[in-house]
Amino acid sequence: MGSRGTLLYALEPLNYIDHAEVIHKMMLEGNFEVSRQSYILLEKINHMIPEDTKKAYKIRLKKHIENMQDKIDFLSDVLEEF
Repeated sequence: MGSRGTLLYALEPLNYIDHAEVIHKMMLEGNFEVSRQSYILLEKINHMIPEDTKKAYKIRLKKHIENMQDKIDFLSDVLEEF
């Protein structure tokens, strides 16, 4: 555990297009290093990702942002209570 960022960094010179789905999920769910390294990898193969897949990624990203906003709203309410 704790080696996902290193693994993602090691993928950079390889052909990892077949793993774009997993990398996208790691971008959303990973810590700072994992999310940033995942983004770097996806950015490099963006032109190779089919448009329908990109659309699905955008939908997933928007849902993730909405969920984060819900959490921010909740934590803001809790903060006001203290």
